[in-house]
Amino acid sequence: MSIDKGKCSGVLSVWKSVGGDTIRYYLKLGAFDDNIADKLLTILLWNFTKDLYVKVRKDNKFLGVLKRKGFRFQAGRGSQVLLFRKYIAPIRKPNERNINYNRDTSSVSAERDE
Repeated sequence: MSIDKGKCSGVLSVWKSVGGDTIRYYLKLGAFDDNIADKLLTILLWNFTKDLYVKVRKDNKFLGVLKRKGFRFQAGRGSQVLLFRKYIAPIRKPNERNINYNRDTSSVSAERDE
């Protein structure tokens, strides 16, 4: 949520939909302008690790922002479209260490050999 002088400029909500054996996560976006919607989506997509769906009207003012953020057309129904964004895990560099692992692996194997 973006807050400016105590006023809410935008809101994102994500909910889980379960139907049969299918689980989908849907996004609802409300903001005053494209810039705020873009910033909110950027933060969400950095932190959300599931595939996302969004159902919007064809004349929705944020349709361009959603497409720029990687949402693609999945299906259409009357005046609405279903957009989908596949989660892609970030690629770790080979020399990047796990921040939760504080010891060098060579010292661990040396301790086991003793």
